[in-house]
Amino acid sequence: MITASDVARRASHALTQPLDLDVDPGYDAPTAADAEVSELEAHAPYSGQTQLANLVIWRPRLEPSAAFHELDALRSDDRLALQAIRRLETTEVPYKIGLEARLEDLLRAYQEDYEGRSLSASAIDIFVNFLNAYPYLKRPRLSATPFGDLYAEWTAPADILFGVRFMPSGEVQYVILTPNPLHKGRTDRSSGRTTVDALMEKLNHLRDQRWFME
Repeated sequence: MITASDVARRASHALTQPLDLDVDPGYDAPTAADAEVSELEAHAPYSGQTQLANLVIWRPRLEPSAAFHELDALRSDDRLALQAIRRLETTEVPYKIGLEARLEDLLRAYQEDYEGRSLSASAIDIFVNFLNAYPYLKRPRLSATPFGDLYAEWTAPADILFGVRFMPSGEVQYVILTPNPLHKGRTDRSSGRTTVDALMEKLNHLRDQRWFME
C-alpha cells in the first residue's frame, strides 16, 4: 500500500541529488524517479509532505536549506490571509466589521509569536464561508492554533460550549459541551471530525439552540 511516508522518503531522496551542470539549472527535466514520486503522491492522502513533493518535482532542484527557506517565505506571505479576511466585507455577517478587525489583530499577534509566519489563508476562507452560510450565528470568540488554523468558540452559562477548529483541508474538529439533563453538575461531551458543510448537523440534537444563534 502506498503511503504518505513513502512520498516523503522519495521526496527527501530527490531533494538531496546534485545538480547536473550540463543542463540549464533553472529547469529539472522530469526523471523516472520524479514520475514515481508523482504516482505515489496521486494515491497519498493530503498532507504537508505532498506539498514538499510538488516543490521537488515542479521547481528547480535546490539544496535542502534553500528549499526550507523558500517554504518559510511562502508561510510568511500574509497577502492571501489578508485577502481572505477582507472577503468578510462581501458577506451578510452582521458583525463583520468587528470580526475583520479581530482577525487582523490575530494575524499580527500570530506573526509576532511565530517568527513572521502567517495564519492559514485557506482556514480563514473556510471560516468566512461558514459564517456567510449561517449569518444568524452569534459572534464567536477567536484564537489560533500553533499550526495557523482558526479556533472559534461559542459559549453560554451553565457549562455550554461549542468549539470548532477550521483547517485548510475543509475539515473541522469540533467539541460540544452541554449539561447532563439527568445529573446536576455533570457535563456531557461530544466531539469529532467532519467536513465543514456537515458541521451544523452535529447540533441538531440540542433542544435549546438560542445560546449560539441571534
